[in-house]
Amino acid sequence: MVEHLSDSGVLSLIGAGPIVRIAPNELSFTNPSAWKDIYSSRPGQPNFPRDPIDSRFDPVEDTGVLSTDMLVADEPNHARQRRTLSHAFSMKAITGQEQLISQFVDLFIAKVAEQVDAGSAVDMNKWFNYLTFDVIGELAFGESFNCMATGKQVAISPSITSANRESRCLQLLGLEYG
Repeated sequence: MVEHLSDSGVLSLIGAGPIVRIAPNELSFTNPSAWKDIYSSRPGQPNFPRDPIDSRFDPVEDTGVLSTDMLVADEPNHARQRRTLSHAFSMKAITGQEQLISQFVDLFIAKVAEQVDAGSAVDMNKWFNYLTFDVIGELAFGESFNCMATGKQVAISPSITSANRESRCLQLLGLEYG
């Protein structure tokens, strides 16, 4: 809950300051410039340590297969994958997609508002999934899945959301890889 509150600026509204300890080994930064300092890579400097949950799994040792998952890849493979994907996440590429993503967000707001105005309960999880699928469909395939327009999932989306939910549950239990 605190992480969510810090994201919305509530911590700064209550005068908590730019850095707040939210757990014994966790800090929350309310200044957006902290993002670059914390997460950007610098030549000659080691990468930010991976999440210990992800690093428990050694894909080569456990399966004998080199992982294609960027989150658990060793440093050389992570660097190779990062170089391959970096152009898509450059500031130029992201700002180039801003108008497109804004259109999807506007549609999302309109569709949720329609339901609220009609007095209906709104399943926000479902609508955020629709937004995510539509944006990813447009960016990855050049065509939206039209989940928000139709108010329905595409055929593959229940499988993906279910696998994501199950994976997260297993991860929290420490059972994700066997």
